[in-house]
Amino acid sequence: MSFEVGVRAVSKWKKVSREGGLRALRSRKQGRRHGGRLYARQAANIQALIIGKAPNQLRLPNCLLARESVANLMAREYGVAIPPTVWRYLKAWSMSAQKPVRWA
Repeated sequence: MSFEVGVRAVSKWKKVSREGGLRALRSRKQGRRHGGRLYARQAANIQALIIGKAPNQLRLPNCLLARESVANLMAREYGVAIPPTVWRYLKAWSMSAQKPVRWA
């Protein structure tokens, strides 16, 4: 009987079994963990807040839109902690710490 499993996988299973017992070998949900993301409406509201007000009006600590400041704003408004991916939101909105709003 052949299961077509690689040597690395078997080695990993053996290590996990040694460290955590059989319970550690239980199957778990696969894929990326969900959470830590804003819904589209929440993201649009944050974007509108940033465009409509100066950073000091939003009680942000910096004069420019630093990633940490925007992450704090998101956490304060929606209770979502997403510091590593804040730059993706800013990039999608064509914003950065150097240019908070696109000027016409």
